[in-house]
Amino acid sequence: MTSRLGSRRLVLWSAAGLLVLIALIVFAFWVVPLWLVPEGELQTGAQRLKAESDVRSAALQVIAGLVVAAGLGLTARSVALTARAIDLTREGQVTDRYTQAVEQLGHDGLAVRIGALYALERIADDSERDRQMVIEVVTAYIREHAKPPTSPPADIGKEQPSPDIAAAVNVVRRWRWGHRVDLEGAYLAGARLSGVRLPGAVLSRATLAGARLAKADLSSAFLNSTDLSRARLPAADLTGAHLEGAKFDGATLDRAVLTDASYSRWTVWPEGLEPEARGAVFEAYNREARARSNQATP
Repeated sequence: MTSRLGSRRLVLWSAAGLLVLIALIVFAFWVVPLWLVPEGELQTGAQRLKAESDVRSAALQVIAGLVVAAGLGLTARSVALTARAIDLTREGQVTDRYTQAVEQLGHDGLAVRIGALYALERIADDSERDRQMVIEVVTAYIREHAKPPTSPPADIGKEQPSPDIAAAVNVVRRWRWGHRVDLEGAYLAGARLSGVRLPGAVLSRATLAGARLAKADLSSAFLNSTDLSRARLPAADLTGAHLEGAKFDGATLDRAVLTDASYSRWTVWPEGLEPEARGAVFEAYNREARARSNQATP
C-alpha cells in the first residue's frame, strides 16, 4: 500500500514537473527577451535579434540545469521507492517462510519437522530482526520435546537425542548472534554441543549427561542442579558459571576454565578434582545457609 501511494505521488510530481518545464520554456522564449532587451537601445533589427537569441540561449541553459537537477531528484526518489518496495516484499516473504516453518514444527512427519528447524535457521541467516524470535522458537521446541525416556535406556552411556532434537541442537550449536538461550529442564543426554557458544545461557535442571561440550563457552551460564555426569568438557569455558548443585561425576574437565564459577556443597565434582585450586568459588553455601537460617527463625 505504501509503495503504491509513493508511486502515485511520483507520477503526479512528474506531471507537475512537465507542466512547469513547458511554462519555463515559453517564459524563456517570449517573456525574458522582452525584459532583458529593451526597445530603442539597439540600432538595427539584426542586433536586436542577436541579443534576444543570446538571452534565449542563456535561459535555456539555466532551464536545462534545472531539468537535470529535477531529474536527479526524481531518479533518487524512484530508487528509494523501489528499494522500499523490495524490502517490503522481502519482509513479506520472510514472514510467510516463518509462518510455514512454525506450522511444520507440529507436523507428524519427522523429516518435515527437521526441515522446519533448518528453515528457521535459514531465516535467521537472512533476517536480523527475526533472530531473537527464531532462537526462542527453537529452544522452546527443545524444552517441549526433549523429555526423559519413559523407561531406562539399555545403555546409559550411549544415549542420543531423537533426530529432531539433534537437529534443533545443531541449530543452537551453530548459533553465532549472541542471543541468550533458555534450555532450562531440557533432557539432552548425549547431545553433541562441542564448540557451542552459550554465555549466560539458562541450563538449570537440564540433563546433559554424557553430552559432548568440548571447548564450549558456558561462561556465566546457569547450570544449577544440572546433570553433567559423564559429560565431556575438555577446554570448556565455565568462567563465572553458576554450578550450585550441578553433577559432574564421571565428567571430563581437563583444561576447563572454572575461574570465579560458584558452587555449593551439593555440587558433585569428578573424583580428584579440587575446584578451588582451579579458581572456583565456594560462596553459594553461605547464601544457602543464611536462607535456611532465616526460614528456621520464628
